[in-house]
Amino acid sequence: MAELLRVENLKSGYGEAVVVQGVSLVVEKGRSLALLGRNGTGKTTLLNTLVGATRHHAGRIVLDGVELTAMPSFKRAAAGIGWVPQERNIFKSLTVEENLTAVARPGPWTVKRAYEMFPRLEERKANLGNQLSGGEQQMLAVARALVLNRSCCCSTSRSKASRRSSSRNCCDRSAAWCATRACRPSSSSRTRA
Repeated sequence: MAELLRVENLKSGYGEAVVVQGVSLVVEKGRSLALLGRNGTGKTTLLNTLVGATRHHAGRIVLDGVELTAMPSFKRAAAGIGWVPQERNIFKSLTVEENLTAVARPGPWTVKRAYEMFPRLEERKANLGNQLSGGEQQMLAVARALVLNRSCCCSTSRSKASRRSSSRNCCDRSAAWCATRACRPSSSSRTRA
């Protein structure tokens, strides 16, 4: 299968502080990767590095054959990196429907399909973002990332929204969201805090 994302010997952090060091991984098209670990081990920093929100010290990031390492975050987004930040960045003064249609791009994830994944959002589609619970805001943040139809989407906290969205378990929702089975990191994958 063709590669979607390749990370080689990545070293990054905040300012001069190095948080992620020596990370290498490969994600094939149609596959997903879950980063598991205790708090403070660099999972969020790694995702923030992929989207361009940290300081890069060394290593490479390649998405679908395009070198992203030196690109600013807005160019990484245009190249296909999507992101669901922990802060649930939604437009609180817009309705659920407006939040989705404002960012939707052509592709397999439509507003209708997002509503099928998160039926609660369809029930609340006329409500403003600030009228949603925290879990509903997280569902909306995930749905917004989906309808952008990026080739690669990074998220640090799908599980809470997934748990509240239906009776299906989190793994089923995460698999549907990533549209695939588990992926195999390269043999040199490692993370050090």
